[in-house]
Amino acid sequence: MRGIANKVFPVTYPYGKPSLKFANKIHNAVDYGTPSGTILFPKFDSNITKIGRDRFGSRYIQFASNDLLIEYWHIAKTLQPVGKLVRESTAIAVSGSSGAQNQPHTHVTAFRNGAVFDVRLLDVPPKQTAGNAYIVVSGDTLSAIAVRHKMSLSRLLDLNPKYRANPSLIHVGDSVMVSALLTPSFYVVKAGDNLTSIASRNNQTLNRILTNNPALKSNPNLIYPGQRIKL
Repeated sequence: MRGIANKVFPVTYPYGKPSLKFANKIHNAVDYGTPSGTILFPKFDSNITKIGRDRFGSRYIQFASNDLLIEYWHIAKTLQPVGKLVRESTAIAVSGSSGAQNQPHTHVTAFRNGAVFDVRLLDVPPKQTAGNAYIVVSGDTLSAIAVRHKMSLSRLLDLNPKYRANPSLIHVGDSVMVSALLTPSFYVVKAGDNLTSIASRNNQTLNRILTNNPALKSNPNLIYPGQRIKL
């Protein structure tokens, strides 16, 4: 997973320790020792939801997907506008030392359903069985599982329809199917679809879709409801 917590930069101050800035507060983020000028990437495909600066002058950028929201603080500048849909490979900001702090670093705050959590949990290696299933552990959500396995929540629900009625109803020890081998051979186009959304929903690239459907290369926008797209 690309992003600020990709194990390239050391953790300079962890989540859960006493805050160095505010008395009687807990450090509710993870600080990474990023030198000024480091290019920052989102931790997952997401939407840029907010850009701003706090009362101490610290610049930040916020991105979100489903029930997950991440903020990068103390950045020097942003590279993408609010509302922009970005991939893991999209540069979104440049690290710096804006705001009140002693040395350059990137302060990363993570929220799941509005509750703050340690962003490093998203980097825990997935635990799988021989049956290409992920075993749910304490603190998991379907969105977090989807991020770890580089797929959309919609795709994960397609593989696990029993959770569709209530995606929050998962339990420790549940076996959640994540295998790409279960990807259907064809996708039936629905109203409002385009090839980019179809590729993303099925954990494919647009180039892969076009390679498998050469008739669409001349005009990728010429698709219609009911059409079968080879994945």
